[in-house]
Amino acid sequence: MVQECTVRKLRISDTQEVYEAFISHPDMRRQGDADTIEKAQSYVATLVNNEKTQCPLAITINDKLVGLVCATLDSSNSNAWLWYWMHYEYRGRSFTTRALATMVNYLFEVRDFYRLELGLRANNPGSRHVAENNGFQREGIERGKFLIDGTRVDVYAYARLRTDPPSQTIPLPLRRGEF
Repeated sequence: MVQECTVRKLRISDTQEVYEAFISHPDMRRQGDADTIEKAQSYVATLVNNEKTQCPLAITINDKLVGLVCATLDSSNSNAWLWYWMHYEYRGRSFTTRALATMVNYLFEVRDFYRLELGLRANNPGSRHVAENNGFQREGIERGKFLIDGTRVDVYAYARLRTDPPSQTIPLPLRRGEF
């Protein structure tokens, strides 16, 4: 079977797949609180029902959610804070990198945003790869920001401006009629 990877708006009906992603690996605890079906319902509803401040895109394979890329919108300043996660079994295939490219293009070209920001743990090379392959530049370090299993972990602050050179990452297709 051919696997078609696309992005589309997050739906309430994605709750089961969100739950499955959150229980796929212990490190998903850092992404939010959705490790029961009830918590996953609340997590999805919060994102879906706040269109003025949230822009969640489901990363899908044959329309089944396997990951998420989301923008928390600061429309008054034309800025957004981006974040993303991927079901453990689907990591390492460039789906997140390409989905972030789709989100970046949407925010710059359709929403006319100027600045996109994200933060990632210094000990997370996969997330760093996603950001840097989308043209994000490291702007600083938030020293000792997170306490993970008794150890302080630095966070790298990244940003990309609309005026920065374009990324060479090929975006995932956005399902027709989604925006």
